[in-house]
Amino acid sequence: MTAATLSTEELTHLHDVMAGHVETGQMPGLVTLVASGDDVHIDVIGSPSFADPTPLDRSAIFRIASLTKPITAAATMSLVEEGVCCASTRLSRGCCRSSLTAGSCVPSTPSSMTRFPPNGPSRSRNLLSYRFGFGSVMAPPASYPIQRAEAELGLQSIGGPPWPPVSHDVDSWIAALGSLPLMYQPGDHWLYNSSAQVLGVLLARAAGTDIESVLRERVLEPLGLSDTGFTVPADHVSRLTTAYTFDPESG
Repeated sequence: MTAATLSTEELTHLHDVMAGHVETGQMPGLVTLVASGDDVHIDVIGSPSFADPTPLDRSAIFRIASLTKPITAAATMSLVEEGVCCASTRLSRGCCRSSLTAGSCVPSTPSSMTRFPPNGPSRSRNLLSYRFGFGSVMAPPASYPIQRAEAELGLQSIGGPPWPPVSHDVDSWIAALGSLPLMYQPGDHWLYNSSAQVLGVLLARAAGTDIESVLRERVLEPLGLSDTGFTVPADHVSRLTTAYTFDPESG
């Protein structure tokens, strides 16, 4: 049996498409990997930043942002497989005890939000499916009462990347989140982001350690992902590429 191979035409087309993103200034550089069976090809294009013309190296370190979420999910399933926790585990401590209808976000002050009891408890499976009942609001900051209430607590759980770092420790963060009402009934509605953050707290408590250790021991080390983590060692900072965000004013 012969493993499938990639044609020269296919690889050339892929290179041209990806190089186009660099040539048009959408990004300074990138690394692609494409495989078909045992036929693996890695292509390194561009530079580590717009200010650094040095050719990008294959060993460059990139921020993976929300790809942290599937890594967290994999660690969760390893704990489920071992019986440390299960997908039907009821979330109790720090869990929100009331809910908001989608329309009740309209009033101008958090105190006017209409609260009502949830239909049932939120469970681990709701975190894995992002149906916890709380998450990102796809609207400008402070558009809705729940956004303002969340911002006042300094959680940074629904408006984008948690940067700069919050002042909370894990316990105070989950307690503050638990003081807010849910946006939807548990299991009813998909919402981005917050479920993964709560899942990280759950994993750490179930494993009796911090989330970084959980991910390292259960996913990263077994897969040989030695350069993946929440921080970059000082002696590897030179390999870290620059991250950019879109400037709506300049384009």
